[in-house]
Amino acid sequence: MSLDFTALNSIQKQEPSQNPEPEGSGYRLLEADKLDKKRLYQIFATYQTNTERASILRSDIARELREGKPLPSVLLKALECISSITGDTVVYTQGKEDLIAVYGWGLEEPATLELELEEARHRLAMLSRPELQTTTPPEAQERIKRAITAHTQLINRLEGALSGEH
Repeated sequence: MSLDFTALNSIQKQEPSQNPEPEGSGYRLLEADKLDKKRLYQIFATYQTNTERASILRSDIARELREGKPLPSVLLKALECISSITGDTVVYTQGKEDLIAVYGWGLEEPATLELELEEARHRLAMLSRPELQTTTPPEAQERIKRAITAHTQLINRLEGALSGEH
């Protein structure tokens, strides 16, 4: 008795499925569970970072109050602390804009104008870095030049307001 393997030659090799996902809903549930765990990890990591930041800010606020630092600076730290605790970044950004608009430009409080002047100088220094000129695409360099001009004008206006010139 001999074995006949001729039928095997007629069997075509089947191509693997285009979808590498195994059949069944169990696999999908496992993948969904992995995604949920990843999201939870990201949420917890953000919460932990924000909690640490808020703790540092609370210490800074207490220290700045003891040292008699200008209240606008302390208020901004308090707003940033609230923002970190709640995860609501609008609290800080809107509060800062309102502080500068009302107490800085509106009431011309020197401490608030000084705060804005310090930030404008810092932004100008960042825009004026030599490596930024060499690594920025040509189409963006014109925007950087306009930003440098705008910051220079803002600094001049702030210095004028602080010196009593209008």
